[in-house]
Amino acid sequence: MVSDRLKTYRASAPADEEGRICLSLTHSAFSEDYHFTPFKGGFTGLIGGVSTDFEEYPVSPPRLPPKNTSGRYDMEVDLWNSGPAFVAELQAAAAVPDEQIEVTYRLYLDAGAEPEEELTFSVTSVALLDEAVTAQSSRGDILNKLFPSLRYGTDTFVGVSR
Repeated sequence: MVSDRLKTYRASAPADEEGRICLSLTHSAFSEDYHFTPFKGGFTGLIGGVSTDFEEYPVSPPRLPPKNTSGRYDMEVDLWNSGPAFVAELQAAAAVPDEQIEVTYRLYLDAGAEPEEELTFSVTSVALLDEAVTAQSSRGDILNKLFPSLRYGTDTFVGVSR
């Protein structure tokens, strides 16, 4: 369910609200769960009621896919300047065939709060480059909907004229 506040944010992005994109990567082979944000200085938000620090890290927001016929919802996420320790953790996780790396995208509007939006994807492939790691993720329960399935227009938000 999309909150009214997130609908308003998406429709008009109030000047006093800055959305903070955060990514969490989890896998049993990791020495720790990784929580990243491109937000300058890092960020603290709640995950299931637990205060979590998101490290400032050069990640790109997930790139949304075009509509396709596979029934899968594939996305790519870039983790820039990953460093050898993190790459080694990803390689160790990729070597476990029965378990995929989970990537959770969260959007926060307030520090110390629960996210306004949360989507979890399974990593299906990892490309290791000199300057970045690109993870291809999939979510199979979308049933080929265009993203977002809710369109933000004047029919939904009366008074929005752009």
